[in-house]
Amino acid sequence: MMDLSEVLAESDSHEIGSIAYSIDEILNDSMCRNDNQENHDNNLSFESLASSRIQKEQIELDEKVIPIKIYSTQLQTKYYAINNQELINFYNKEITIYNKNKITNRFPQSNVIQIAANNDILALGFEDGQILVYQSYKFIQKLDFHTSIITALGIQLPLIVISADQQGNVALFNIKKKWFGYDIETQVIIEKADFPFISILSHDKYFTLGSATLVFTLSVLPDIKIIHVFQKQKSSIDLHNGIIQHQNENLKVISIQWNSFIQILSYLDNQEWYISYHSADESLLAARFITSDIMVTVSPQGFQLLSIPNMVPGKYSFKSNPGAVLYEHQYYKQIQQIKSYKTNIFFVSEGTLHNMHIMNWLEYFRQLILDKKPPITILNFLASIYNGKIKGIPGLDLEEDQKVIKNLSQQLIKSLLTIYKDKQVLFRCIQYCIQCEQCNLLDTIKDLAIVNNLIDEYYKFMEQSIQSLTSIPKSTFIDLSNNFSPESFQKLVINLSLSSIDVGFTYEECQRKKIYTPLLYICPRKEEDFITPLNRMFEINTPQLRDKCLWFIELTQKQVLFPNDSIQIDVWRKAIRQQILWLMEVLEIFQSEQLYKILYRYLSHPCFGALDHQEIMDYFSIKDIRDLPTVVYDKISKIELRKSIILHYLLFVSKIIDDIKVKEPDKLLLIIFSFNKGYIENYNLMPEDLDQILSIIHKLMPHFSLFIEAQEYKCVDYIAYSLQNQEKYAEAIDCFFQYEELQLRVYGWLELQEFNERFLDRIDKLLKLDYEKCGKLFQRWPIEVLENLIIKIPSPELLQVLKYVEMEFSHFIKIKFIDMLNTYEPQNIIRWLQAKPFPLEDLKDIFQRTGNIEGIAFIQEQNGYYQQAQINYLMLYIQETLVYITKSKGADRVAEIFNHIMRNCKVAVEADDTNKSLYLSLANKLFNSEIYYSHWVKLKKTHIFNSQFSQLFMALFRYSTSELIKIIDANSLIFNLVHLKNSFISVFKEFSYERQLLKKHQSVIIFDNLLII
Repeated sequence: MMDLSEVLAESDSHEIGSIAYSIDEILNDSMCRNDNQENHDNNLSFESLASSRIQKEQIELDEKVIPIKIYSTQLQTKYYAINNQELINFYNKEITIYNKNKITNRFPQSNVIQIAANNDILALGFEDGQILVYQSYKFIQKLDFHTSIITALGIQLPLIVISADQQGNVALFNIKKKWFGYDIETQVIIEKADFPFISILSHDKYFTLGSATLVFTLSVLPDIKIIHVFQKQKSSIDLHNGIIQHQNENLKVISIQWNSFIQILSYLDNQEWYISYHSADESLLAARFITSDIMVTVSPQGFQLLSIPNMVPGKYSFKSNPGAVLYEHQYYKQIQQIKSYKTNIFFVSEGTLHNMHIMNWLEYFRQLILDKKPPITILNFLASIYNGKIKGIPGLDLEEDQKVIKNLSQQLIKSLLTIYKDKQVLFRCIQYCIQCEQCNLLDTIKDLAIVNNLIDEYYKFMEQSIQSLTSIPKSTFIDLSNNFSPESFQKLVINLSLSSIDVGFTYEECQRKKIYTPLLYICPRKEEDFITPLNRMFEINTPQLRDKCLWFIELTQKQVLFPNDSIQIDVWRKAIRQQILWLMEVLEIFQSEQLYKILYRYLSHPCFGALDHQEIMDYFSIKDIRDLPTVVYDKISKIELRKSIILHYLLFVSKIIDDIKVKEPDKLLLIIFSFNKGYIENYNLMPEDLDQILSIIHKLMPHFSLFIEAQEYKCVDYIAYSLQNQEKYAEAIDCFFQYEELQLRVYGWLELQEFNERFLDRIDKLLKLDYEKCGKLFQRWPIEVLENLIIKIPSPELLQVLKYVEMEFSHFIKIKFIDMLNTYEPQNIIRWLQAKPFPLEDLKDIFQRTGNIEGIAFIQEQNGYYQQAQINYLMLYIQETLVYITKSKGADRVAEIFNHIMRNCKVAVEADDTNKSLYLSLANKLFNSEIYYSHWVKLKKTHIFNSQFSQLFMALFRYSTSELIKIIDANSLIFNLVHLKNSFISVFKEFSYERQLLKKHQSVIIFDNLLII
């Protein structure tokens, strides 16, 4: 049996946030005793009618927990009121006052119909319309305005009474104490309303009154005035005031319940603020706030708890929120007279007073224990409360509640692990400690695991939980380190805060286990030390650890603090300086592609800025930080390069060549020569890399002393520079063509040179070798060079080169380009005219002179002469179609011209709707007896026409189905050709046009080829 009495005793001494643990005094702390206990002082007993309920046995972190209990006071009542901690009850011709569940006052009274109380003021309303006012339960004044049954009462302090009667009258009484007796100012607010006011809500300086059709808010201080009026259809009414969360602040609101509809509104002066609403599935008796995010609705059959979302101004139905309904409780007896106080809803059923209490979390926690719920359920619930994941618990104050949970945790864990000696409970206790930041209890759990023979499971569970551990006692850290695998030990260190790590112990463990990742985590954080991890790994000097050293340096360069934090800028600058000085001492060991990437990053922004420091200048013996690239280059150039690393070394040099002064250019050039020869012989390098590396030669010019060596190593770039220096420009270009593998290098070399007219001596070779590279070269040359070439050499090769020139052409070049295109590739004219802006009017003469019908048609189309363009396009289409039919070639050309025709028609229709006749004209030109005999009768294949005719048929259908029928009727021979008929039918079936066609024109369709349904 589960005995957690010590835990319960521990919980009795705590308060939860701003709410006391015990239920309000009027219930005599009923939750803290057995349900069968009776109070013999006043003969009131509390019997549990419903136990606490949760939706699932094992609560998830986001589970809705709605702990509710309903009690019967066994107190008979006719009318009652709740006034803070007092219950004022009328029954059997007597008013009885209970305080702390004891009778504190009583006096005889008859025919009471309404009771209102506020602090020490009590007002009683009677069937005959009288109102009696008491102060401290002593009679002080009688109010005689009303002549019918009192239907509602309200009180404002210091002493204002508002009342309503069955005849629809509302009066306000301002009662002022005098030396002898009281002075009463009576003001009639409403006379003989259509429906009596049955609910009065007193809140702040306001009264809100409600009838079946009207709710209004009244301000009484300093003056009496109506603030808001809300009208609705006839229905039951209930009013309540509360507080909701709005933009992390408390906003005072009222709720108005009209039958099954609830409104939540603010009551700011001169402003109606409609916050939210909820429409219930049945008629309601009342709707009451319990906390800022919980509301209780009461129907004749039971209760429903609603979650009120974080409100924003404007209409919003929180019923649409699937999480709005937190709990429903069926109550099968009739409910009447609903009143509320804090987390308690009071009601009368069959003449007896009942209370529905929504427990706070500590009450519910106690109930879980008393109900002998499984330990996992209890721990899940506490963890959910601690992490703010529970909804439906009133009065949560997270910071204060966390303190209470921490105080309960140790005894709870001890009790659970003493009673339940299984690994599931052990695992959940470990999880609970981590989730609730109670890792100081892990040693206690370990000790109990030893007692329960579960120590192996304890370490296994701890290894599984490494990712969740952030802070543990150092004793726990040492214990886990001694029992974890090296891999788990590394993960543990990386996840923990520094305060949880014993640094000295960790250093020794890393050395003993030969693992160094923990040092990457600890040293930079502990002492801003980015060197010690490098030294420890370098001492072992294995390939894997050398790579890890460079990886750690790269990570630091990227301002990443291992594993994934950001390094503060001042610390980062310091780390950059530490590591470059360390790396300079061991350069020879680390020859790799990664090393040169790191060095280049050091000499680039922003690392270069971090190195602008006296410590760096002293180390390298420089006075200006701009000299740093040169001294770094000098240092690495003295290292004997491995063959496998030459490529990366030269790429590095090519990136910094503009910033360095090379003291020994011969040495660097010979390395390039050798590398170049290796490329020629083995093809083991991409040309792009070679271009980048050979560009170093350009930066080292003038330099001509290695001409013989360059010839030996076939370094044509260097040879070309030497020849150019001798003003042998043609020979400089020719030397590239001596080696097939290096011919394309000529363009890269020329791009680096200033233009010289004598380069044009070999323009024929340049034009023919590679169109694209030659085009890019022309972009670097003066535009006048290009203009002269077009005049002198209007060749097909030049035309192809011009296609790759991306610079803006001059007007002259545009004209000449189209002229050349018209000569060599007339079929591509329109494609280029569409791609770039050309002076069309200036091109007209060219097309007319050469008879380019396609070009003329395009200009006509662009100028809006769509009929003329159609004639020319169609002439060309008929010609090309005949070529295809007779020679079976040119299908793409036929399709291209047809696209021009359809584009022209579309643009024409968009410009003027009457141009739709162009489609009809096109069809008549294509489908007639003349074209039938010259074209279609000879047609063997139709697949290229399917998409063309489909476009035309659809356009004709949209234009006029009658005209389409006429064309088909007049050209039966054409449409009975098997190829065209099948094409026509398939098009209409695919787009479902045949159904519309037959429906509209069935009487005129007589050909078999159209009867396709």
